[in-house]
Amino acid sequence: APVIFSGGIVGKVAEVHAYTCTVDLISSPNLRIAATLDGDTRPLSYQGGDNPSFGPPLGIAEYVPTDASASPTSPKRLVTSGLGGVFPAGLIIGEITRLETSTDGLFKTGDVRLDPRLAEITEVTILVPLLPN
Repeated sequence: APVIFSGGIVGKVAEVHAYTCTVDLISSPNLRIAATLDGDTRPLSYQGGDNPSFGPPLGIAEYVPTDASASPTSPKRLVTSGLGGVFPAGLIIGEITRLETSTDGLFKTGDVRLDPRLAEITEVTILVPLLPN
C-alpha cells in the first residue's frame, strides 16, 4: 500500500505487523515507481538514489523523453503515473533538477530532489483500496 504525507510520497508498505508496519522509503534504491512529468502523459521511471547519511534525500529519473528539460533554476515536478497498480496517478514524488542525455542517446536521466521534510515525518497516511460491495 502507498504511504503518503502532505508533501507527496513517503514510500510503500513492505511488511505489516500487529500495530506497525515497515515502509520502503522513496529515497531507497530498492524502490522504483512509474512516473510522469507533471502535465505530461509519457511514462518514465523513478528510483531512489544512493543517499549519504544526514544528506538531503535524492532519487533518479530514468527514461525521460529527450525533449524534456530541467535545471536547478527551472525544475520539473515528477508525479506518479498510476501504472503498476501501487500508487494512484498524480501523487508528488519530487522535482527533477538536472537532466542529461543517457549513454544510449535514446532518453535522458536526471536527479530528483525529494521533499526535505521526509526526514522530519512523525505521522503518515496509508492508502488502503476499498473493496467493491
